[in-house]
Amino acid sequence: TIKDRNLAMLYDFAQLDDGSYYMVWEFIDGVNIQKWIATNGPVPPRLTVEISIQSLTGLDHLHSMGLIHRDVSPENIMLSQDHSGKLQVKVIDFGIAKSLAEGEGGQGLTQTGMFLGKLKYASPEQAGYLKDGEHLDPRSDLYSFGIVMYEMLAGRAPFQATNPHGYILKHVTEKPAPIIETNPHAKVPAQLEAVIMKALEKSRDNRPRTAGDFANELEAIRAMIPPDQKYGLGERMVTMSAAKTLAELPKYTGPVGTISSQQTKTGMTGANEATVIERGGTTAGAPQRPTMGSNEATVVERMGGTSSGSAPTALESRYGGGAATVLERQVARPKKKGLAIGVAAAVVIIAIVAAMILLRPSTGGGGGTGTGTHVGDTTGTSIVVKPPVPGDQGVLLLSASPWGDIEKIVNIDSKKLVDLSDEKRSTPTAIHLDPGNYSVTVRGPDASKTVDVNIEPGKRKRMTINTANVNYDELEKEVKP
Repeated sequence: TIKDRNLAMLYDFAQLDDGSYYMVWEFIDGVNIQKWIATNGPVPPRLTVEISIQSLTGLDHLHSMGLIHRDVSPENIMLSQDHSGKLQVKVIDFGIAKSLAEGEGGQGLTQTGMFLGKLKYASPEQAGYLKDGEHLDPRSDLYSFGIVMYEMLAGRAPFQATNPHGYILKHVTEKPAPIIETNPHAKVPAQLEAVIMKALEKSRDNRPRTAGDFANELEAIRAMIPPDQKYGLGERMVTMSAAKTLAELPKYTGPVGTISSQQTKTGMTGANEATVIERGGTTAGAPQRPTMGSNEATVVERMGGTSSGSAPTALESRYGGGAATVLERQVARPKKKGLAIGVAAAVVIIAIVAAMILLRPSTGGGGGTGTGTHVGDTTGTSIVVKPPVPGDQGVLLLSASPWGDIEKIVNIDSKKLVDLSDEKRSTPTAIHLDPGNYSVTVRGPDASKTVDVNIEPGKRKRMTINTANVNYDELEKEVKP
């Protein structure tokens, strides 16, 4: 179990009937670093140190379990408060976390050949800057976190590009500019900037050895940097939603009432449905809800068939397995026999089945790239679900090293060109093709390269094309100071 005060807690995960997956994460009442910077501007130096130490503590725990995060970014670091109002930082989104034991051939790619993480924060190793036989290790996350620290202090990341290839080349070849050049208004202590620049070394051997070592370097200079007058040490950094959670609501032992759509102001944050129960309108013989904090069955237990007598959640209503709702209990309460009762029961059953069909979640993802469906939650965490391959087509999963653009794809048998959008021409990419033999031409930094590939129906074909002969030893000499 991944459990640390600076890591979001994953409570459960499962697969729905339609094949999609979901995860149940801890609710974090706060804001991520990206949104905080967008609202307030660069983070003061001492506050940057406080946030960073907690973040690195969480990453150190993740690494100690043999995992690499691989998507460290301002979006995936949440700022909140603990019960005493002090700064509480949590690293989220382990949807692409990778086991150190998996190997993966040293590439920052999934088994489908698609790049994971955000290129703006990718390490040189994730961008392909690895020699044969080398693999990703936790120092990749430390480089990414160095980018995050730079952005907290400067207000933007050290490298800017308009396409994936630009980011890859900058991470591999360019030294980050001093923060004062990126933001002339930034006032960053030299000791703090030196720690960040060490994390941004192209060679991972020159970075801190572990996240714990990185945090210790920040601890050593922590007292030298005075707290910010406005935000202090983070105790006044985040404005909470002030909404009561389910556990904080007063216990209720009265009779079951009706749900009012007029009383939603004290509902849970982010809900679009009514959440307050009017405690009037009791009906003799109506079943009682368990009180808050009782040993009431969880969602998983209720779906497993151990009904607690409470009303089902939205998920249970869609997929069944929960106890009857108030409306269902009221309809079913009369015990009289007769044709009218039988007809009414049939109508209710038909209505419930129709509602379940209509309310089933769509399997198609909106605005996706065609490589997966993103399932979000309240913390911003997401997982990627691979869609099924159409039975009458195959999928070419194409990547290029160090980078490449598709010039053309030709069906060898029919001699016809495959129509490609500009988005699909930029690797890595996933292209649906009819079964057959194809000639794929990719343009890279040196020249164009053509390879043949066979596409089979219902299958994925993974391919990586080397578009340049990169001498990493010479490249390392060029980027060293």
